[in-house]
Amino acid sequence: MTKFCRITDYGYLGGVCAGLAYALRIPTWLVRILWLILIFGYKAYVLGILIYLLLWLGLPKWHKTPSDYERICE
Repeated sequence: MTKFCRITDYGYLGGVCAGLAYALRIPTWLVRILWLILIFGYKAYVLGILIYLLLWLGLPKWHKTPSDYERICE
């Protein structure tokens, strides 16, 4: 597993999903869908939103987007 940091260049809000996708080496769209299922699908939306906000505030962001991000996550 790669270092888990936010990737703000490819993020819609804080870059958390883009960073998680890069760390897990899976497509970003898949992480976003799974996050939406967590928030809206299990009636635990407060927990999902809280986890996202904590990651957004607590994770460092990449100083420069990794050069292989598009090849791995798009």
